[in-house]
Amino acid sequence: MKYKKAYTLLLINAFLWGISPAIIKFGTAELSTNAFLYYRFLIVGVFVIAYLFLSKKLIQALKLFKSPKTVITMVLINPANLYIMYLGLIKTTSSTGSIVSALTPLIAGLMGWMLLKETITRSEKLGTFLAFAGIILLIALQSSTPATVGLDFEDNALGVLLIVAGSTLYVIGNILFKTIPNKQKFLVSTTSFLTNIPFFGLILLVSEPSNLIPSFPSYRSLLSVGYMAIFGSLIAFTALQMALEDVEVSEANVFTYLQPLFGIPAAILFLGESFELIWLLPLGLIAIGILLNIKEKFYHASLS
Repeated sequence: MKYKKAYTLLLINAFLWGISPAIIKFGTAELSTNAFLYYRFLIVGVFVIAYLFLSKKLIQALKLFKSPKTVITMVLINPANLYIMYLGLIKTTSSTGSIVSALTPLIAGLMGWMLLKETITRSEKLGTFLAFAGIILLIALQSSTPATVGLDFEDNALGVLLIVAGSTLYVIGNILFKTIPNKQKFLVSTTSFLTNIPFFGLILLVSEPSNLIPSFPSYRSLLSVGYMAIFGSLIAFTALQMALEDVEVSEANVFTYLQPLFGIPAAILFLGESFELIWLLPLGLIAIGILLNIKEKFYHASLS
């Protein structure tokens, strides 16, 4: 029963985060990236501070900022990677963004192999190679097919690289997060949301001071920010944390691969993005690469 509950929560998380790239681009058509992120986390911050106050953990949370290592960890798993990933999303399509974002577990496997000397099997190496080959082929095809005429190859490639860079920062943050004592992990991950407010507030102060006071051009941008604050942050995060009480992180990561299944239809529905049948070739390579990794994850999970 606990696995059924955990898998349901992970499916909810995959859906909410899967459609997020389309929702983000829906809002950033009217708001700058910095303003969008600042407004989003102002809303999140209200709920987080209320939770910390009511649970009598506010003082404990504030003490976390005394540790430079903890602060760096919180910045990496929240504002730093989000900022770069959002910049990347502007440069490419929403569907591509959702696909590349879903490769985070593969990046985590590579980083763990390179930095932590973790074991990576031949199957996982082949799967990772095929997935990244599929991404490169997808970029090339998107830049040369009628469905995306006007999508510059260099911009598209830069967008993908930025999303990968953002995912890499997130993985590095999670490597540091592993060193946090277990009893502090939930508090650290929750408090990390608060680092977004000064981070993006400072950027706005320098680049767009007039946007420090929230204003929305239309209900479109308001709904987009509201979705990412409530559903894309608070609900998705809570669902993931609750699921992790019953399943291993490696098992939960498998559900990350489902995000494009929701992201691509959302891009077509909300943004009117087109889809070319020829794209099934690189998507097939990505799918095979992912399946090779999933097979390993479930095999190791069954042994534990």
